Amino acid sequence: MHAYVSTRAGQRRHTGAPLAPPLNCVIYLTADAGSVSALRRLAAGVCGEALEFIRIQACAEHGRMRVWMCVAREVVDRVLEAMRHALPDVRVGRLTTVGVLS
Repeated sequence: MHAYVSTRAGQRRHTGAPLAPPLNCVIYLTADAGSVSALRRLAAGVCGEALEFIRIQACAEHGRMRVWMCVAREVVDRVLEAMRHALPDVRVGRLTTVGVLS
C-alpha cells in the first residue's frame, strides 16, 4: 500500500522568455508509521508551493514507512532542519538532484 500526493497541476501554461529549469531534490527517508501524518503537515507547511510530491510506502521494517519527498532545492535545508527538530525518529537516507518534473 502506498499513497501518492501531488501538489502541482498536470500542465501549466508558460508565456514569455524561456527560463532555466529549476532543480528539485528528492529526499529519501524512513519514519515511524505514527509520525507520517505529522511529517506530511510539516513538509507542506515549510515548503508550501516548493513541495512537488510526497510518496509513502510501508517497508519491511515493522512500524516504519518509506517516504520519497520531492522539493525545490532552495528549501531542502529548511525542511531537513524542521524535521530534525520536530520529528527525531525520521532517518534521512539520501538526496538526489533532479530536473523539473512536469
